[in-house]
Amino acid sequence: MAKLSSSEQEYLMTHEIDKLFESMMESLVLEKPNDPRAFLAQHLTKQSLLSFQDICHLLEAFKQVSAATSPLSASTKIIDLVCSLLHCDRASLFLHDSLHNLLRMVVGKEARGIVLAENSGFTWKVFKSRQIVNIQDAYSNPSFDASVDITTGYKTENMLGVPINDSQGNVIGVLLALNKHSGNFSKKDEAVLMQLSNQAGVVIKNAIYYQKAINNELKSKALLKFVRQINKDAPGQSLAVELVTKAKDLLQAETCNIFMVDYAGDLLVPIATDSPYDYRLPLSSGILGQCVKNAEIINIDHNNSRFSREFDEKFGYITETLLIVPIKIESRVVGLVQITNKQSDAMFGDVKIYSKFDDDDVELLMTFNEILGKKLEKLFDSFSKKTNKGDDRAVNFQSSFGKIRYKTQELPEGAIKESEEEDDIKV
Repeated sequence: MAKLSSSEQEYLMTHEIDKLFESMMESLVLEKPNDPRAFLAQHLTKQSLLSFQDICHLLEAFKQVSAATSPLSASTKIIDLVCSLLHCDRASLFLHDSLHNLLRMVVGKEARGIVLAENSGFTWKVFKSRQIVNIQDAYSNPSFDASVDITTGYKTENMLGVPINDSQGNVIGVLLALNKHSGNFSKKDEAVLMQLSNQAGVVIKNAIYYQKAINNELKSKALLKFVRQINKDAPGQSLAVELVTKAKDLLQAETCNIFMVDYAGDLLVPIATDSPYDYRLPLSSGILGQCVKNAEIINIDHNNSRFSREFDEKFGYITETLLIVPIKIESRVVGLVQITNKQSDAMFGDVKIYSKFDDDDVELLMTFNEILGKKLEKLFDSFSKKTNKGDDRAVNFQSSFGKIRYKTQELPEGAIKESEEEDDIKV
């Protein structure tokens, strides 16, 4: 037998063809028919719940879904097809957010934004059991959680849920159908929804890979522009501002802040930031201070014991993932770059799914910091002389986190304001 292509292997795994052959072999050994071919044809006919017309409808559905190129468009098309083929009132698609261990509704008909904590009802039961679950009377079933109905004002009568598997057989989410227009969901509905779910797992993953390719292209363009600014011998703070403004494309981050270390004042002072606030942070405490003190790279998420919510509470921000990399001149830490909230390639419109920063992000930021350290050396020296003359130490946080002031601080000598343009850099 010729070697199978990757797409053929993926098909065999997705549809569990090996198990199908095992089942047929068991039937042949058990029955020992005189005409094995006729027996198998009859056996498959009995096992099939779908008519020829049903299969044609499914093939047309697969064709429509396969044409989608983004995770959101693929998921939306699947939801429309579920409602159409199963003749039901609503459908929704949940994906597992591994960073927070939640099931997030990424798309749903006439519903959105629903997030389910672990073990909260029917959807989690489907996800963990990896089985089809068909409930005919929702409110009489102990696995049904009515809190979503209470929140949305909708009443669920019956529901059908199937797991969504990727091409490796890993469960990545759940596909739900709610309220059959006539009667309850049948075995045939289960078969149709399972086929749609199998297709959904492959198509969504492919759409995510496609989105990743787009993100990589944006990263490459942003990186090329940043390298051009380096070759123009732009001032250090111009490069810092450029890094802040390009952080979303370079690292898929929501925010980026670059700090200088004021050892005399025991402070970290921002020199480039996308924050509307002008704040200073203590060098002697907090996770940023640890980065400077230990000259260490810190890459954590919100569950890490080292993470403090005080900054978020102060400014109304929600930090999910955090990467801090020190800036060094020789062996001395003179500053740091802090980036937050890496956006996953699996983005579904306004449903945000985050992931931890990876080794490539760390390596890229370390490379930038080596360049920034050399470029910012004069700026650091200028700033140190200025702060040694005495400077406003700003307002203390209520606890030990940091210091803040809401007026624009005077920039060090040689620095530029973030709204200025220099060397064709637009910020």
